[in-house]
Formats: sequence, C-alpha cells, structure tokens
Amino acid sequence: MELVEEILTLKETSLYLKVSSESLRTLIKKRKIPAARVGNQWRFKKSLIDQWINEQCEYHTSPLEPTTQEVNVDIEPVVEDNQQEKEDFDEIL
Repeated sequence: MELVEEILTLKETSLYLKVSSESLRTLIKKRKIPAARVGNQWRFKKSLIDQWINEQCEYHTSPLEPTTQEVNVDIEPVVEDNQQEKEDFDEIL
C-alpha cells in the first residue's frame, strides 16, 4: 500500500500555520515558504511546511555566534565643522 503525501491548499495552509491568507501570499511572493503553483492555485506539501516551520524555529532560537574581531572606532569631535556650517547657514538667512 502506497502512502500518499498530504497536499494542502492556501486556505488550509494558512489555517494550519495560523496566519492570514494574505500573510501566506506575501511569504510565497518573497519565496520564503515552499509552495507549488497548480494552474492558478497554490499547493503545499505538508511535510515541507513542517520542515520549514522547524527550520524557522531553529534559526530564531539558535544563539548568536560570538564575534572574534575587535572593533576600534575613533570618534573625533567635529565642532569646527559644525561651527562653519552654522556660520554658512547664518549667511543664508
């Protein structure tokens, strides 16, 4: 006996993910979610949606990698430049 993979419609997928149909269309348009166009309708493999949601959870819960580069930033005051700009502005007025 062959197992048939479950295929969901756009409405079924939006209900399954608990998002609006419009939000789901946005994800499709941005190619952020696995989807297939059949004629003029969208279809989703439930197994790929489950895999996608698991990847999203892993991505958003993984700790950030510590940075190994040291960043040196020298900030010098720009008082002279600001004073010149003020004088130029006063001349315009």
